[in-house]
Amino acid sequence: ALASNRDTAFGTVVVFTCPIGQEFATGTSKITTECLPGGNWSVSYIPRCQEVYCGPVPQIDNGFSIGSSNVTYRGEALYQCYAGFAFPSTLPFEKVSCLADGRWERLPTCLASQCPPLPETAHANSTILNGGGRSYGTIVRFECEPGYVRTGHPVILCMSNGTWSSAPPTCSRAMCPKLPEIANGFVIEASQRYFFGDEARVQCHKGFKLVGGSNIIRCGPEQTFLNPPKCEDINECASSQCDQASTECINTPGSFYCKCRSGFTTTMDCRPVGDLGLTSGGIPDESVTVSSSEVGYPKELIRLNSGVGWCGTNIEPGFNWVLLDLKAPTIVRGFRTQSVQRSDGSLAFTSAVRIQYTNNLTDVMKDYTNPDGTPVEFRILEPTLSVLNLPAPIEAQYIKFKIQDYNVAPCLRLEVMGCTRLECSDINECATNNGGCDQKCINSPGSYGCVCNVGYELFSSNGTAGFNVDKAESGEKDGDIFQYNKTCVPVMCPPLEAPENGIILTTQESYHFGDLVSFHCHFGFVMAGSASLLCTSGGVWNGSVPECH
Repeated sequence: ALASNRDTAFGTVVVFTCPIGQEFATGTSKITTECLPGGNWSVSYIPRCQEVYCGPVPQIDNGFSIGSSNVTYRGEALYQCYAGFAFPSTLPFEKVSCLADGRWERLPTCLASQCPPLPETAHANSTILNGGGRSYGTIVRFECEPGYVRTGHPVILCMSNGTWSSAPPTCSRAMCPKLPEIANGFVIEASQRYFFGDEARVQCHKGFKLVGGSNIIRCGPEQTFLNPPKCEDINECASSQCDQASTECINTPGSFYCKCRSGFTTTMDCRPVGDLGLTSGGIPDESVTVSSSEVGYPKELIRLNSGVGWCGTNIEPGFNWVLLDLKAPTIVRGFRTQSVQRSDGSLAFTSAVRIQYTNNLTDVMKDYTNPDGTPVEFRILEPTLSVLNLPAPIEAQYIKFKIQDYNVAPCLRLEVMGCTRLECSDINECATNNGGCDQKCINSPGSYGCVCNVGYELFSSNGTAGFNVDKAESGEKDGDIFQYNKTCVPVMCPPLEAPENGIILTTQESYHFGDLVSFHCHFGFVMAGSASLLCTSGGVWNGSVPECH
């Protein structure tokens, strides 16, 4: 036993206790004794301490004890549930201990066995073949929705230990292994893998349009693309792409160009400047001609975004070339090149290029030259992406790139930059004699117009603001006093009447912008209001006629 102190003097009170988990043999937890007169203790016998006793191992519902170490302090009892029942912890066994106060720990509970809820399986339909949801013996079958394929067991069972025989299967999207073949068109990003529901974009070659559906095709549930569209030749001029005011649209097979009308002049300005179609496929393979092709590096791979590239076979300068048919006269502003990695790991690239061009292959091709007539040679120094801008844009249907020099091999990946000219430059009529306008001349594409200052309007017909063409003039010739749609006349204000008992101090029959009219009352009358009115730029008076009282 443990004493609160060791004093033995008269009046000393000593409290004896047992260590944690023990009690006195008498069943008490502490004994108090006092030193009395005469030198005797009030309690002279202190019994020994012994382990706390928790009693026999208790039983539990739907389970049983399979043994215990002892039934005193720190003793443990082990429990197991009957078949079809389980502990909430899902452990196969639970144990409880005898506590220091002589009680057993809270006893475990055996619940009827249930498997955990099945997680939601996306794009799958589940069917219970046997049992009731999550109870022991339940059998569940899973089937994937159309367009999805299963990974895992199709049927699972809720077992007696409260677990499923396996995880539910997963349903993943089925793949469309083959892209549709589009005549005169192609699928953008053809190297991508497409699964059920994925959308691919179809683009027609330049000069063709989609018919019979959208440019979006979708991978269907049967692992094929649904409703692929068709590409057919279009008459671009029917959609009036050219500026009708300055050009005349000329349709060509697979393309068009805009011919300047009389009074307009050609310009090399066009927007937007962008890729002309090698990368996107807008320039089809049949519009690409090469001098020759090395095995493994065909002309179809000359596109800048191809993973390989094109290589010629001639070793002489200028004997390897690429000819592009742009289908119609097109403004070319520059080009981009990229090196080609060969099968031996080396980088081959074109280091010098010359350009030739024409609108008709029956004509001799023109060299792209300097002002002195010498051919321009574009130099490429590194086997990296190179952007080369033409000092002066050219307009041509056919453009040839001649490889003058190269490193390792005459190889090339290419894209051409430019745009289609849709309009021509307007002649500014206002630059000469103000266009014949009286006040302001406003130029517009293919035309111009006369505009008047505030308070004036354009003389558009006889009677405008009360003015008329003189009988000796036609109103159509320069020098006429009033020239239709060129002369500006002041706007007219409505007529005025003299106030009652007063007069209007003017002999005018009509009034125009800027006219000031005064009023006067007869003798013996006083004017109420303004004595004068002004015709404003809006064609209204700045007040009302005064009154004479």
